[in-house]
Amino acid sequence: MMAMRLARAFTGRRKILRFEENFHGWFDEVAPPETPGIVADEVKVIPGHDLNLVEKELATKEYAILLTEGGGAHMGGQIPWDADFIRALPSLTKKYGTVWLIDEVVTGFRDAPGGWQATTGVTPDLTSLGKAVGGGLSVGALGGRADIMDMLKPKASPQQFVHHPGTWNANPLTAAAGVAACKLYNGGEVQKRLNQLGAYLRKRGNQAFRDRGINGRFYGRSIVHLYFGPIDYEPSDDTLPPTRDIHKIMARIPARQRLCLHLLQRGVYTQGMRMFILSVAHTEEDIDQTVRALGDSLDAMSAEGILNQANLR
Repeated sequence: MMAMRLARAFTGRRKILRFEENFHGWFDEVAPPETPGIVADEVKVIPGHDLNLVEKELATKEYAILLTEGGGAHMGGQIPWDADFIRALPSLTKKYGTVWLIDEVVTGFRDAPGGWQATTGVTPDLTSLGKAVGGGLSVGALGGRADIMDMLKPKASPQQFVHHPGTWNANPLTAAAGVAACKLYNGGEVQKRLNQLGAYLRKRGNQAFRDRGINGRFYGRSIVHLYFGPIDYEPSDDTLPPTRDIHKIMARIPARQRLCLHLLQRGVYTQGMRMFILSVAHTEEDIDQTVRALGDSLDAMSAEGILNQANLR
């Protein structure tokens, strides 16, 4: 909310441009367009990976801000971004005077000390942060270009000063936890460990799918996603799904939900089979237990006939 307000004050514009499937919260201007009860008259949602369409919209010079979820849509990349597409956005937004935000609430400090943007080699105008930056406590933070962030300073002119009151602003407990946590993140060892665990889960989990002849694959980084469906290609980089078709990535919901229940009965929680979120508290023994539960769950689903019904064999 602060990012949108700052962008509107900075640019003098009202409209907001967003990408399909990208999640930025649940309030009106970032909720899915079909959500009951929302009012989002100034928001336009467009498909990702279409630079011509992005430029067509930005060229109207009506947009205060372009919102982009770090890593890709749905918790750090269930639908990953193409690097070339992302790297083209800074010049386009600058050309047409639109503020560009990368939402790193999920990926900030998790993918790298510099966040997902550091791994991609881009620098947005604004970055929103959460989760890791609070060391596990409820938190939100915004950072970015000095000329935009300076609008939060009382020394700004009355027309430019942007107030940001809040019940939990500068909470001492959260701030202390965040400072302690960020000291651990800065060296990069935490991220290296998480990525190693993610690679181990992908390798062992994908072997379980191959051994059983099931059309499913794990992909991602330290948040590992599951794809169920036709394998269009076997990517050399297993951080990417074996298809580029968004509709295929988001399909097979009943089979995914069934697998979630089987895993839950075996002690593994996956948020509705949406993701495996790794932390430094996890060990390789935890991954081994997870893969055993996965194998048992897939065998049970085969016995039930669900995998055949979903055309996953």
